[in-house]
Amino acid sequence: GIFVASHNELWQAASAENLVYKPCGAGGGDIGILLGTDEATLDAFAARLAKNYTILDCKLSSVGVKMNASKAERS
Repeated sequence: GIFVASHNELWQAASAENLVYKPCGAGGGDIGILLGTDEATLDAFAARLAKNYTILDCKLSSVGVKMNASKAERS
């Protein structure tokens, strides 16, 4: 599998709190994403992990994904 030990530990801990953890990125997952419906639960979980992991504070965008032409395509 692509789950390294730390991804598996985070998945198990998140599952125990009714959160969803998923490795993301190419290969084995360079980062992971944590999803849930209660912001306080997400924040508390992230705070507990902050001493051992780097927490990226990301939010969903109401705009969604936007495609822009690269400089090479505009030339």
